[in-house]
Formats: sequence, C-alpha cells, structure tokens
Amino acid sequence: MAIMTLDVFSPALQVKAPQLVLEKQTVGLTCETTCNLTDAFIWYKNRQTLKIHSKTLQLQSERSDSGRYSCAVRGHEHLPSPAVSITVVYPPQNVSVSRNGSGEIVEGDSVALSCSSDSNPPAEISWFKGETLLGSGDTYSITDIKSEASGNYYCSARNKHGSQASAAVTVNVMYPPKSIAVSINGSGEIVEGDSVTLSCSSDSNPPALNFSWFKENQSVGSGQSFSISSFNSSHSGRYYCEAQNQHGSQRSKSVSVTTSAGNASESGDDDKILYASVQCRKKHKDTKKPEEDEIQYASVTVRQPATEAKDVNTAIMELLIMAYALKTSCAKNIIGVIPYFPYSKQCKMRKRGSIVCKLLASMLAKAGLTHIITMDLHQKEIQGFFTFPVDNLRASPFLVCT
Repeated sequence: MAIMTLDVFSPALQVKAPQLVLEKQTVGLTCETTCNLTDAFIWYKNRQTLKIHSKTLQLQSERSDSGRYSCAVRGHEHLPSPAVSITVVYPPQNVSVSRNGSGEIVEGDSVALSCSSDSNPPAEISWFKGETLLGSGDTYSITDIKSEASGNYYCSARNKHGSQASAAVTVNVMYPPKSIAVSINGSGEIVEGDSVTLSCSSDSNPPALNFSWFKENQSVGSGQSFSISSFNSSHSGRYYCEAQNQHGSQRSKSVSVTTSAGNASESGDDDKILYASVQCRKKHKDTKKPEEDEIQYASVTVRQPATEAKDVNTAIMELLIMAYALKTSCAKNIIGVIPYFPYSKQCKMRKRGSIVCKLLASMLAKAGLTHIITMDLHQKEIQGFFTFPVDNLRASPFLVCT
C-alpha cells in the first residue's frame, strides 16, 4: 500500500518577505496572521527549526541565507505558513583566468583561456588583451597562435549588481629566429687594412644564443659578431649569419663585403641594376679651341641601393629621374642598359586593360633616353613602342648546352 504525505498549511499565517535580497542588506521577514495571537512564533528554514521566536525574523543577507522560510505558532507547529523563497544576489567575486596546460607555448599551438567567477545571477564574461576588447564567453581560444599574440590577458565578469576584473595572465609565445639581418660597422668605403665587424641581429623567443657565420657557404666563425682585423682582397665575398634557439634556426640574406666597390652593402637576387651612359660635347665656332674646352661626361652607373625598397616601380622612377636630370644637364646621348625590361608582358590590349609596356616606353622617351639596351623582350614587336633605337639582346646562345 502506497503512503502519501500531505503538507497542511494554516491559512491564517503568511510570511511577508522580498524574494530577492542584495548581499549584506538587512531584511526583515514578518509572520502575519489574521488572528489575534499572543503566543510565541516558530521560524523554519528549509523545514529546519530556527532559534527565533519573535514575529519578525531579521537577516543580514549572507549568501547562506538563501532558502525557503515559513513560520508557525507554538503549540500549532503542525499548521505552518506556506513557505516563501528568498534568494541572496551579489556581484561577481573571485574572478580568475586559467589556461589549458602548464607548459610553454610555442608558435603554432592552440591556447584556451577560461574565466571563472562567483556571482548571482551568473555574470557575463568579456575578454581583453591590454585595453583591447577581444570577445565574450567563458572561454577565449586562439588556434595556430603567432608571436604577435604574446601579451597580458584578463577577463571581466559583470551582472546587474556590479563587475570585477581578473588578474592578468601573461601569454608568452616561443618562436624560432626570424628577421635575421647582418649589419656592418660604419657606412663608408672599406680600404685594405681596415678593421671590419659584421653583426647579426634576430627576433626570437627565447633570444638566439647560437650564431654561425658563413662566407660563400663556408663556415668562418661563430658568435653574434664576426670581425676581420686587417681587411684585404682575400676577405672579399658574400657573408651571411645563421641564428638558432631551441625552437629552430634561420639564416640571413647575404651581404657583399668588398674593397672594389667602395661600399659594403646587402644584396639579394631581386636587386635591380640600372645603367646610364652619357656623352656631352660643347661645340665652339672656333674648332681650334684648346682641348680642355671639350667637355665629356664619363659613363655613369646607377644602382638601386639595397637599403631601400626593392620594388620595380621605385627602380623605374629612379631611372626616369636620373635620365631627366642628365637631359637637363646638356647630355647629348643617354643610353639606358636595362637587363630586364619591366612590364614587358603587358604589351597587348586585354578587354579594357592598359598596355603598360607602351606607357613605360613613352615615359622613357619623355625623360630623355635616346637609346636602350635590354635582353629577351617578351615580344620582339615591343621595339615598335619606342621612338628611339632599341637593342634587344638574346641570352639563349649562352645558355644552350652543346
């Protein structure tokens, strides 16, 4: 036989109390009755008897005070009032950030940060890196992390009763060396007998501790600096360094160090070299003028500095400026030697596109060039774009194997 338990309440008793109470706020619960009673009252919390016998129950609203309250008249404990629920609400507290795993973070790893807080009602979470808002949610994830993600992260928890931010957690991303570069002491001409020092710089975490130096792919030394106490022609060549830490290694671009050019500079395969040969002669009515009255400019070689942007448009602009300067300086003939003619593939009209090769030919003529020498134009018909002679040399005879 099933046993059924029925709760019987007194319709004459009722507890008056707010449902939501802010933490640390004093609140009073009153046991009201329609009868004129002078007997002592009994209070219950979650059906457990409290040691309070007055008509009013005073609470200081601690979190533990949340629960269901009812009251009854002594001697009639079997007829309590209907229970009322009281919930203590409070702003976020004890906000903290935790990270998945405890080992070091290496570039390419996935990282998840979790935010925890104690609040009622539950808080909304926002994520920050420094002062930058990143997103929201209990978890913030970074997949394929990069070195740029290193920094201090924290979360902020907020509900309608207040907010609190966590302490910052530092994300330190380890990565192998990159941006390797070689610098040379001084920037003037290297003369035989000078002391030359090459320095290797890199960006890595942790900092690179092992540096190796190479000349023409042959190992010549180690350390962050490489010095030559008395430079001579046998030391001329292309040098590069390699930086290494526990996460990997990378080599720098090669640097040409020589006494013949006067300057040591960085060089790469994509350097653009432009030449201009200028001849200028001042004519006199009297052809018997002394020989020193004749003026002839020597050949001028213009080379794009390696320290500037290695961009074909920059090289073109430098050639145009130099040619125009020579033209306005009474140059009679300006011959440009351009081993690779830029934009030579853009020599046909496609839909409404631009024939850039024709535009460049016009710009060179306007700048003052009177002759160019180039190699392997994309189409030999391109020579028709120019209003001055063009020598289109062919490299194939030197490349064909016999």
